Amino acid sequence: MIGGGGAKKTLKLVARYADACNLIAALPGAVAHKLDALRRYCDDEGRDYAGIRKTATYAAHPADPGERDAFTRQMAGFAALGIDTVIVSTPPSDAARWIERYAAPAAKTQETELRGARRGECDPAGRGRQRRCDPGDSRRLA
Repeated sequence: MIGGGGAKKTLKLVARYADACNLIAALPGAVAHKLDALRRYCDDEGRDYAGIRKTATYAAHPADPGERDAFTRQMAGFAALGIDTVIVSTPPSDAARWIERYAAPAAKTQETELRGARRGECDPAGRGRQRRCDPGDSRRLA
């Protein structure tokens, strides 16, 4: 695994040598830019882009419970980009409370959407013919 935030040098090294990478970026949009660069470097190297495991480090911290939905959308954004794992850096002063307030609800939402998508009941990204997954829809939890 090679980790870092540089789209020029670091990602060239990933395309040439690594079986995994950890991208450091606060938001999915920044990761999307880096993944596009990685895809180009893989093409240059004759390497299969899909063969590289992609993870990200997230260090942006919502300040209040009203931002929980934004955090959940950001995690869904990483997943939609093909990020296998998001490593979340919590605020050091109150990590357990932060996890309960933000990470646990986001994980539950993602799990619910994935179950619904596997059953063909909904589309997490809202791009297909099925309705967009609604984490509050208990019909998919059975």
